[in-house]
Amino acid sequence: MSEFEVRPLTPTIGAEVHGVDLSKPIDTTLRERIEQTLLEHQLIFFPKQRMSPDDHVALGRCFGELQTNHPPYLRVLDAEHPEIIVIESDETHPANVVDRANVWHTDITWHEFPPTGSILHMQEIPETGGDTMWTSLTAAYDALSEPMKRMLDTLTAVHDLTEAVLRIGIEANAPRDAILDFAKQLSSAEHPVVRTHPRTGRKGLFVNRTFTSHIKGIPRAESDAILAFLYEHVIQPEFSVRRRWGKGDVGIWDNRCTSHYAISDYGNAHRRIHRVTILGERPQ
Repeated sequence: MSEFEVRPLTPTIGAEVHGVDLSKPIDTTLRERIEQTLLEHQLIFFPKQRMSPDDHVALGRCFGELQTNHPPYLRVLDAEHPEIIVIESDETHPANVVDRANVWHTDITWHEFPPTGSILHMQEIPETGGDTMWTSLTAAYDALSEPMKRMLDTLTAVHDLTEAVLRIGIEANAPRDAILDFAKQLSSAEHPVVRTHPRTGRKGLFVNRTFTSHIKGIPRAESDAILAFLYEHVIQPEFSVRRRWGKGDVGIWDNRCTSHYAISDYGNAHRRIHRVTILGERPQ
């Protein structure tokens, strides 16, 4: 594996991995090197890969069990690959407001067991636009003052998709009864405001503007003020990286220590992504 080359994108987050063909079987040594690189950089890319759907699933399983019970509005690739969802838009089927991702978020934090991470395989890209941004939640925590860290270390936040669903449903002009019926099926979860990564031991902020409702045990006005500060703090450019996708690129991110934002600036140009999601553990 002497050809395995890591090129950091910033000193804080992100790296490209060169010299690896993900269409070939992944042995134990390669799996361990990929995993260690992800733990170090939190976000890694493999440019211009020619993975098949079977290869994509095999890569995902290197990191754990994959999600198959996707929300009903997401499209599964086919019956043989229930792990892969398709995210696609073009001039005939523009990106739907319900499943857009042009907001800063950490995936599915309203669940008791949020995902460990996700793996994207870029199938089609627009000529311009369609970049994605990520930010390091551990770097954001490290940059806080010691008194702020001590306070946040003791707090618990409630994550709830209901408010987001109601807001997005209204924006999409969905029938009110349908919005409320869907919202009733959703779960909520409580997680520490500061999460300790189970593999690296690093502490990171674990709140996001999309899914975090409030901090428990303090007045709502104080909760709103603290969260508003944290939401702006974590997206500082010093903690972040922006990716211009190439066709065939594979991206893997650690959902336990990052947030991301898919920039919706490409109009109705064709953009198609295959994605698998790795099931996770309860944040501690």
